[in-house]
Amino acid sequence: MYIPYFFALSTCKVKHFGGHIHWQNSRRGIFSRNMRIFAVHLAVRIGLSVPFYRLRTKSLGTMTNTDKYICRALMDLLLQWGITDIVVCPGTRNAPLIQAAAVSTLNLHHVIDERVAAFVALGIATEQGRPTAVVCTSGSAVLNMAPACAEAFYRQVPLIVISADRPSQWIGQADGQTIRQAGALNAVVRASRDIPVLHDAQETRAALRVINEMICIARGDEIRGRGPVHLNIQIDSPLGTTADITDEEHTPIIRAIGKCTGFSLAPHESESLRKARVLFLTGPMPPCDTVRNALSQLAALPNVVVATDILSNLQNCGHNVDTVLNAFTPEQRRTLLPDIVVSIGGGITSALAKDWLREGAALRITQHLHIGTDGPAVDTFLCQTAAIQASPQAVLPELAAAISADATDNGYAAQWREAVAKADKANETFYNSLPWCELTAIRHIIGAMSGDWGLHLSNGTTVRYAQTADNSRLRRVDANRGVNGIDGSTSTAIGAAMVSNHVTLLITGDMSAQYDFGALLLEDIPATFKMVVINNSGGGIFRAIANTRHLPAMPRYLADGVVLPLEAICRSRGFGYYRADSSDSLKTEFEAMAARTDVPCIIEIVVPPESGTSVFKHLYTLYKDSI
Repeated sequence: MYIPYFFALSTCKVKHFGGHIHWQNSRRGIFSRNMRIFAVHLAVRIGLSVPFYRLRTKSLGTMTNTDKYICRALMDLLLQWGITDIVVCPGTRNAPLIQAAAVSTLNLHHVIDERVAAFVALGIATEQGRPTAVVCTSGSAVLNMAPACAEAFYRQVPLIVISADRPSQWIGQADGQTIRQAGALNAVVRASRDIPVLHDAQETRAALRVINEMICIARGDEIRGRGPVHLNIQIDSPLGTTADITDEEHTPIIRAIGKCTGFSLAPHESESLRKARVLFLTGPMPPCDTVRNALSQLAALPNVVVATDILSNLQNCGHNVDTVLNAFTPEQRRTLLPDIVVSIGGGITSALAKDWLREGAALRITQHLHIGTDGPAVDTFLCQTAAIQASPQAVLPELAAAISADATDNGYAAQWREAVAKADKANETFYNSLPWCELTAIRHIIGAMSGDWGLHLSNGTTVRYAQTADNSRLRRVDANRGVNGIDGSTSTAIGAAMVSNHVTLLITGDMSAQYDFGALLLEDIPATFKMVVINNSGGGIFRAIANTRHLPAMPRYLADGVVLPLEAICRSRGFGYYRADSSDSLKTEFEAMAARTDVPCIIEIVVPPESGTSVFKHLYTLYKDSI
């Protein structure tokens, strides 16, 4: 992995001048050029690359930058790795990092609140599908990164947290804004590294290797997957000195070698998949045509059923798992169990499916294969027998081809189609009989929104109700289901909107909105951001689930709503504000909001809290006690 890095270093030398480190080319003329060309060609032939980049700045020639070389080199490396966006939070200790980012060609997003900033970076990384960096100062600022890091960790979103720190000699010495922040995020990041103050070329060489290593880890590979990393960089005083830097500087990079385990099953396992009743169950994942095509091929087989989660982004590839299972009779829940389960992607949203398959593990299921990069032991349904540690797009086409070669017609797919047809009729009758409530509002919104919009969902009842809606027209759907927290949903959606070419619509509850009001104070919220707030007087999920709805303290401390100042916020920020309290007014107001393109918009939907509770309990009658 490090061969190209050291080869690149061999063509350079380091000069150290009064604390300033400069990389210079040590070979001149045609010989140097030919050597570099040879290096690139050699690297390509062995599957690596060693580009020799200039320091990318907003204006070539001499520029004013921080005198801290490590800050400049870090921004250069981010760019060379294809990272385009960085979220920065104000601070003194991280001022050199901000200065280095400001004069680079990175897209800067300025966010004051560190917790909000980390979720904004999460939204950007989710939308772009590549790492996003977020920079904070020392002290408690670092700890505010933890919630977004936890979400990124369990969703395998590539996030690079860069924290500034005091030099080591000042840690624990009653110096202001100083904590032991090296490793402070260890529980929720894939890797954490501390970079000390640099004194010579050897230390600088080691620091550049560490930065490259951390970016590689964030980007992931086919075995370990992607995720957040934490770079803690010690920066010594003075912090405000600058230096004139030329565009001749460049920073070598280490190019990651991606590994793919490929499709590899024992002969008896392949034979089982062709003959047995097989259920493919998909969890959250970004849109991918390769996965979609492979699952469509599998769904056409007589022994295979494909069940999808709304967050799978696999519209029209299979059956909606929640809608179907809720309408199954007790007999159908037994007779339609699979022999083999193949789970794909992240953890599924559906509690119905988890309960059903855990019961099935004791009744019929003999194998559970998991495909993903989230680890070898993901025994969600208590019957796991194998793990294919690779991305679904790397495995599924070959798996589909292997099963399709000689699939047995055991009637499993036909049985499911018959059951689904009956379930659809029962569900349609139920939905048509609903009063005005959260479910009717959410189903209307998803049905009325434009197909090219991006949809973000908060946790609680919102994502569960959205599971019942027809998502066949949607471009992509996202939610913070890594740890299922209700904090950060607004920040994440705004982050996605900042870099998306499409409208981003967030559907959230009033309690989730309260957690993240700070995000609405950001300066650069794009006009393409739209927000739906379901106001059911707070904590609708707590009123509905068996675990909490009977607690004496529930009304006061779990589901006690507050009056949200949404209209006042919109007025002060220049947003469009809309309000609906019935099906008719929702239709009119949502159309008006959808047509508005000049400013961000919020529509507040007011629903009776008790009607929502009864609907939720009825919708999940079969499994209401375990949700």
